[in-house]
Amino acid sequence: MEADHPELHGFSLRYLNGQAVLIILPEEKRPRPVYADDIAARMKILDIPPVPAKRIRDIIERGSGQAETLVEWPAGAQLSARVVITVREDGMQAEAVVEAPHPGGAPVDKDMLASAMTAEGIIRGIDEGALRILLKPGSAGEPLVIARGKAPKKGRSARTECLFVTDRGKPWKEFSSGRIDLKELNFIQNRKAGELIARHIPAVPSEDGYDIRGTVIDAEPVENEKILKAGEGVLEIEEGLEAEIDGNVRLDDGEVTVEPTVTVRNVDYSTGNIDFDGSVSVEETIADGFTVRATGDIQVGKTVGRGHLEAGRNLVLSAGLVGDGEGSCSVKGDLYAKFLEGVRAEVSGDLIITEAVLHSEIEIDGNVILSEGRGEITGGIAAIGGGISCKRIGNVYAGVTRIYVGCPPVKLTAFHKLGQELKTVREQVDDLDRQIDYLRSRSETDSREISNMERGIIIGTSRLKEGAAELKELRSMLNAADGSIIAAQDRIFPGAVLSFGLDEFPLGDKGLERVMLRRENGRTVVHGLKPGEEITFSSDPAR
Repeated sequence: MEADHPELHGFSLRYLNGQAVLIILPEEKRPRPVYADDIAARMKILDIPPVPAKRIRDIIERGSGQAETLVEWPAGAQLSARVVITVREDGMQAEAVVEAPHPGGAPVDKDMLASAMTAEGIIRGIDEGALRILLKPGSAGEPLVIARGKAPKKGRSARTECLFVTDRGKPWKEFSSGRIDLKELNFIQNRKAGELIARHIPAVPSEDGYDIRGTVIDAEPVENEKILKAGEGVLEIEEGLEAEIDGNVRLDDGEVTVEPTVTVRNVDYSTGNIDFDGSVSVEETIADGFTVRATGDIQVGKTVGRGHLEAGRNLVLSAGLVGDGEGSCSVKGDLYAKFLEGVRAEVSGDLIITEAVLHSEIEIDGNVILSEGRGEITGGIAAIGGGISCKRIGNVYAGVTRIYVGCPPVKLTAFHKLGQELKTVREQVDDLDRQIDYLRSRSETDSREISNMERGIIIGTSRLKEGAAELKELRSMLNAADGSIIAAQDRIFPGAVLSFGLDEFPLGDKGLERVMLRRENGRTVVHGLKPGEEITFSSDPAR
């Protein structure tokens, strides 16, 4: 309404706190003369109760520029500005919008805002800056966030941050889609004495939150993290854990330790055999006939021939091992290599090969992974506690490839050795029987010799009886675990012999292509394989 702008018309009529008020600018600031009749006419339009003309003329004469009361006007409240507040359902935010006043109504003010917030119970997280914006002329119609709650903040217990890789080799156990780079698979992480190898990080307390109505939102309780201890070769200092000696740092059951390491260029006549309580890194190779034993990890940079390796944890061969029937390795952890050929290998963990296993005898308590490069296992015999994933099994020119999966290799070996022993004992007993019959057929016999042979038969027969019971017990332990698999992404050639425990799978004359054999409910079930399909092993190989 025009009369609501005194700077344009010299006066303003409006509602204020239950009253009709009149504002008259000082005479020198009036853009034109102000008459009592004009004001009376405006009051009539706004339905303001009439007042004596003298009162209006007195206010005009004073021209104070301040709001002066004319008369009580309760109905004017309906013309005033309104504050509409919307509170989010979770009580974490409130948004306000000002509805502009009708002509003669009061503009928004602090009391109006406070009253609206009180009605909604808003007492916390109030944005005073937003309220000031809402009080400015021209702010009507624009919604504005006027209050925000605070989300609770979960704290963190004190913890230790290791400054070295704690789970070496893990990506390859989980079938990373990337290629395995054996040169980067560094299990030995040498640190110098005085070097910080783990950092203590202090606790951060939790902070409770609140909503805009003042309700406290409890923060989640902090889960205590394990504070790592200083083990052998490690000092605890204020900042964290520090290497006390030069050596290989590792995490073992909540303790950070630094074990001694030895690094040599080659193992040959210049070094002799190595038997070391710690980890060993051979930059190049190991000469034929030499042995490397380590209670920790062993890493070798180039191909090993007819050498012998015994690792208390993991063995990493950046190239491989060509044993020519004489080379061997014994590994208490995992074995990573490019290839094995003509090797005797015993591995307590997993065998991860990037090319091939050829004409070797391997006993693997875990799983065998041959998913890259040639990805083939050809010739020889493999006893695998878990399963095998490869590209090819066997070869039409390479002789028999014999694979057992799903049962403990040590028990399978014991079963076969016992069977061979009992076969030999049976042959010896039969031979003694034949000799006794021959001696008795002669006119002259040596009773003492016959008596000795009879005692030999009694001992042999007793061993056969005991062995039969042992063999039966071992056989009962050689049922393949459900979930055991033999997976070939390319082909299984005819002539390969595959067994789940002692249960041989009939492969047929043509072999199989893109197939996974899986033990399910005591039976071997055949599944097709899609190109690139990822193989998941049972989490608990038979060991």
